[in-house]
Amino acid sequence: MDKKGVHSPMNAEQSIVSDRDTASPVQKITDKELSNPLMDDTLSKSIWNLKDFNGVFGVFNCQGAGWCKFGKKNLIYDCQPGTIAGIIRANDVNYLPRIAHDGWTGDAILYFYLYRDFVCLPTNASIPVTLNVREYEIFAVVPIKKMSIGSRFTLIGLVNMLNSGGAIKELKYETEEKSGLISMKVHGCGIFGAY
Repeated sequence: MDKKGVHSPMNAEQSIVSDRDTASPVQKITDKELSNPLMDDTLSKSIWNLKDFNGVFGVFNCQGAGWCKFGKKNLIYDCQPGTIAGIIRANDVNYLPRIAHDGWTGDAILYFYLYRDFVCLPTNASIPVTLNVREYEIFAVVPIKKMSIGSRFTLIGLVNMLNSGGAIKELKYETEEKSGLISMKVHGCGIFGAY
């Protein structure tokens, strides 16, 4: 059995819920996540959170070093691990369609927290990511809503927060008599991002 600070991959495999509809995004564990991210030369991805209006995940290059639970210190396994590269896509947030509005086409905004930038990803598109040793990036993935007036819109949220979309408490899109109207309730203060 796992205990604080000690997690066994064998226990993780046993905790996988076979019915994907009943697993929470945080509980989902894939074969990739059960491999050794310190030695496999690939991006480590994990879903951190899924809120009502967006998903958040990170990519990490943790090659060549790791925590020694016995010595209580970081150990270096490879003094010169290389740069790693991979691709990311909106559907890396497995449950994104559940929080998307009716009529969602699959287009999404991918907001980069460290770079303070975003990219619009069309349905099923991917973008390359390259990380040097001990680099990471955290992304918000937000479904884009196509409005009846032809414009496209989505809320990123408070962009200085790691979980920017968590600040959005309520979001309502246009009604028939008020085309193009968007109303929202937000908790917190700071720089608010929208597309």
